[in-house]
Amino acid sequence: MRPLLKFDKIVEKVFLAFCIFFAVLLVCVCISGRNSKKISLGIDKARDFSSGWYFTDLSGEMSPILKFPAKVPTFDGKSAKIYNTISNVSNGELCIDLYTHHQDLRVFLDGNPIYIFKSPGEKSRISSYRSLHHAVPIPLCKDGLLCVETTAVLPSSAGEFYPIRLGSREQIAVSVFFDRPGRLFMSLILLAFGAGLFLVSKFYIKIDNDKTLSHLTRIIIAIGIWQFEESRALQVFTGFQPLHWFCEYPLQLFVILNLFLLDRDISRDKSNYWLKSLFISVVVISTIQIVLQLTGIAQFTQTMFLTQLLYVFACVYLCVFINKDNNFSSSLLRALFIAASSCMSVSILLLFIFRGRTSITDWFLNTAIIFSFVTTTVIVYQKAIYRVENMKKTEIYRRLAFIDFATGVSSRTAWYRMTEEFDPKKTPMKNCCLVMFDMNNLKTINDKYGHLFGDKVIADFCSCLENAVGSKEGIFRLGGDEFIYFKPDSSEKEVIHLLERFEKNLADQPDGQIKFTAAYGHTIFTPDSSADFVTAENIADANMYENKRQKKAGRTSEN
Repeated sequence: MRPLLKFDKIVEKVFLAFCIFFAVLLVCVCISGRNSKKISLGIDKARDFSSGWYFTDLSGEMSPILKFPAKVPTFDGKSAKIYNTISNVSNGELCIDLYTHHQDLRVFLDGNPIYIFKSPGEKSRISSYRSLHHAVPIPLCKDGLLCVETTAVLPSSAGEFYPIRLGSREQIAVSVFFDRPGRLFMSLILLAFGAGLFLVSKFYIKIDNDKTLSHLTRIIIAIGIWQFEESRALQVFTGFQPLHWFCEYPLQLFVILNLFLLDRDISRDKSNYWLKSLFISVVVISTIQIVLQLTGIAQFTQTMFLTQLLYVFACVYLCVFINKDNNFSSSLLRALFIAASSCMSVSILLLFIFRGRTSITDWFLNTAIIFSFVTTTVIVYQKAIYRVENMKKTEIYRRLAFIDFATGVSSRTAWYRMTEEFDPKKTPMKNCCLVMFDMNNLKTINDKYGHLFGDKVIADFCSCLENAVGSKEGIFRLGGDEFIYFKPDSSEKEVIHLLERFEKNLADQPDGQIKFTAAYGHTIFTPDSSADFVTAENIADANMYENKRQKKAGRTSEN
């Protein structure tokens, strides 16, 4: 299954590209203003114009429309007309706000057309999206009979009419922007929370290669954009239909894909049958929907029930199996998960009973979404805390393995790991100095004064070396009295100065303590493989013993 899951990086990059495009588009339209007109949210809303409308049946009898939205009889199975008398005595621009849902629109005043909206041809790959607000301008100081005619692109929209408003373009824009305040508020909260979570997830991935938080972030941002479209506020900024279509339908597939990735990463058993089945279902059904849409055989509106079922199944898996696999920190969290599972189960049942989404289905589905996100966020938080604790333990183990606690410098294990894992392509090095140090007569000191005193002498030796080098970096303790100093990009002159400082530190040891001496040998090399470190170590070791022999011979001649 692992090779099949490589698409998560593709999902992330495609979604990031869309978010950038979405943000740039909004910035551009905010700067330029839609239709070269700035929209001020301080303007009053448009007034309601839903009274006085009527329709005529096939016999010509007039019937009033008592309430919008309304379903009006059609005369050819697609087209329907409603009428009203209008009196425009305004000295400024006056427009009628007409909302169409998968419909063409024509508006007449005294039989003369004043506005026509024609959908792209039947072959259009995105003909399923026709949810638009139309600001239809009314001729100044013009009275007459207003006729609004709609022609359904999809059969389900035949004869549908929605609340109508009257006002200037700016007033209509403000009304549309705040048309669904609940969804608008929810979308803004989700987008703000998702943006903050995005920054946290990037930092989190840097300290721990875990993308759970990243998947959750993309889900929240995608649902935020989706709800922004559902609130109709996006229509105030742009009438670009492909963008509205994408936010309404294909974006939901991104939610499904990321929800699956979240399920996979949270699940402890990544090879269980249900997770594999969910993966296959997501890929197969999403592919079928996209192919049907691109070929024009079936629009997303006709296959959205499959997306909804996938979404419900993914959330049920999240609620049921993650509930089974995780130990919750509180009974309240477990209760929330059980509530989410119950709401998801009811949603599935209602989807099959009503063969689609209804207000009841939406209520259960939205409630389950809230429960799922709350509990999932807490689980991700718990997982993050658990990983941070593991990282702390790992750091302790690393220090135990790679740090020599007696002296504070790097250990023998650290040295051999560095040399064995050396890759000249990843970390090219040149002119590396390697100095071998060996304390003289440490065994005599240990035998005469004890090992505790000997350990103090070794620590004093390290202090002399550290002061000569300037830090502990690059110093490794290979054994009881053997040390290595390693530094790339060095020169013979730098090494000589380092050893001179080291000799001075040895000579400046305080009186009254057991003074120690040391021998050393060095070499400068450019490694091309791990074997070069072994060769350099042998050369430096031979030079060190030559230095030891010379110092011993010098002391003998002095005596």
